[in-house]
Amino acid sequence: MRATRTAGTIALSSAIILSGFFPTAANAAPVIINQDVSNVVADRNDQQIIGVFAEIKKFRASKGLAAVKYNGTISSVAQGWADHLAATDTFYHNPGYSRDARLTGWNKAGEIIAARWDRSATGIVQQWINSPGHNAIMSDPRMNTIGIGISFTDGVPSVNRDRYAMYGVVNFFRYETPLAGTSTNPQESCSVVGSGAVICQDNGFGGSTPIPVPTTPAPTPTPSTPVPTPVPVQSEIGKKYAQPGVAGLLGRPVSGETVSSNGGKYQTFERGAIVWSPTTGARISFGGIRALWKAYGADNGRFGYPTTDEIGGLRNGGVKQDYQGGTIVWSPATGAQISVGAIRNAWARAGSENGHLGYPITDEIGIRNGGAYQVYQNGAIFWSPATGSQITFGGIKNAWVATGSENGHLGYPMTDEYSIGSGTMRQNFQGGSITWYPTGRIVIN
Repeated sequence: MRATRTAGTIALSSAIILSGFFPTAANAAPVIINQDVSNVVADRNDQQIIGVFAEIKKFRASKGLAAVKYNGTISSVAQGWADHLAATDTFYHNPGYSRDARLTGWNKAGEIIAARWDRSATGIVQQWINSPGHNAIMSDPRMNTIGIGISFTDGVPSVNRDRYAMYGVVNFFRYETPLAGTSTNPQESCSVVGSGAVICQDNGFGGSTPIPVPTTPAPTPTPSTPVPTPVPVQSEIGKKYAQPGVAGLLGRPVSGETVSSNGGKYQTFERGAIVWSPTTGARISFGGIRALWKAYGADNGRFGYPTTDEIGGLRNGGVKQDYQGGTIVWSPATGAQISVGAIRNAWARAGSENGHLGYPITDEIGIRNGGAYQVYQNGAIFWSPATGSQITFGGIKNAWVATGSENGHLGYPMTDEYSIGSGTMRQNFQGGSITWYPTGRIVIN
């Protein structure tokens, strides 16, 4: 989306999230902010990059999520795009960031961009926190590595209102094996030189001298390592594994049965696991749904044990798996997302993935006054203790967002949209209502 350009306003893109198992889709045509090429200012950006990293870490910590790490190579990609946006006064996502040959090996990727008339690192992160799509990427428990790009122009609101002063780009990735050069913060990056020594240094902001860190030489590999004998499957897990098609799906066993919570057990295989508990029986767990379940703590987390195997045949190639504490839903277009509680009930009321909302594209995100929301392909569901779960989409949703969403004077929605006749729709909020007319006219009361 693009903000109206008046002094003091900001710009936000629509966030983009990709799965490592599918090709990157082409992005929409760029939004042209100003036809005149801006003058890029070559000032140091280290304080903004350090500040953005610190604010993202603080935000994730407030949600109980693991800290992300910093990677200089990812940052070089993000910086290149920030420079491009600043130099051309355009505002759109990088269509090729996830395909950069230097960044291979990821299985989840996302990009957030924004622009401001000042140089505030705290301000630009707050923009992303306030935007549902961007918030979802920063809140994704699977993301573990980021790169940051910040570029400045000569934009000054009082002089040239049509030119932003700072552009920010952050690329988020999930790596199972850390990408070379990943470090705990932007001030430090590590690389392996030809001798095998590890060099840890400042990332180049101040041009500091590399400091060698001694390392222990890697042991000489054994010429041939015997392949472990597969551990035989046992009991209820063994019976599940013996069912038609299961061995072909999961591959060979790579461990014995392991005791887990509440009297349960699991056994891992080449491509997944079988999980068993006394109350849920033996269930298959694999792929993207399993990865998200593990990110939420597996059987020790909010979902508990799976109560079904994956259920296929959903709309547009989707699948789902039910758990003691909710459901995880996956589709090729949206990846794996959680679906729980009152928000899940409202989604079911709207027809689940077969309804007008489509599949969820984010997990639940906590917001003001103990509320939460979840974004779907064609709308969102907001919940609060005072108002319950309500669906909002289309023109009414856009008008509500323009007032500040739940943080504005209207507060949370108290109803879904409902007809008042002649094709006119209305939705009630804590502080008023929004009415949509077939002509496109919208009235906020």
